[in-house]
Amino acid sequence: MYASSYCVTNRRHSNKRSCPDSGASDDEIFDFSRWFVVQLADDKTSFNSLTAFDLGKAFKAQIGTLVTVRCLQLGDILIETDNPTYASMLQKMDSLAHLPVKVTPHRTLNASKGIVRSRELASCDVAEILTELKPQGVIHRVPKKHVTTFSKLTLTISVQLQ
Repeated sequence: MYASSYCVTNRRHSNKRSCPDSGASDDEIFDFSRWFVVQLADDKTSFNSLTAFDLGKAFKAQIGTLVTVRCLQLGDILIETDNPTYASMLQKMDSLAHLPVKVTPHRTLNASKGIVRSRELASCDVAEILTELKPQGVIHRVPKKHVTTFSKLTLTISVQLQ
């Protein structure tokens, strides 16, 4: 297959089409998870024993100032950060205010979906597409609808076929 690039339509953020000449630079695309879920490691304790002020102080002391800290309905905490250093610190965190916790990247908020249309891809197997486009952040593809899920929060401007 020859090298070519294809425009990607961003389904999540707008209906506008992004193309390689849109002026976006590689510096604008960050490859780190921004959203995390903090869960308690055991079922015997809960975050209810801590006030919102205690949680805020604990996060600020262990990590720093975060963009968003929200309590979810099931008792977990949703965290947003815009700093890659804070993201790596969050992933290594194993306790918060003397409570054992488990921190994982959010399953869907750290991904984006787009449409990739290509006549060359129409004849390829989905497994082959995923394998070949994995270095570009592709993690899932729906074949008939051309919907492609990227592991990046910011949608890839073009996909290179080589």
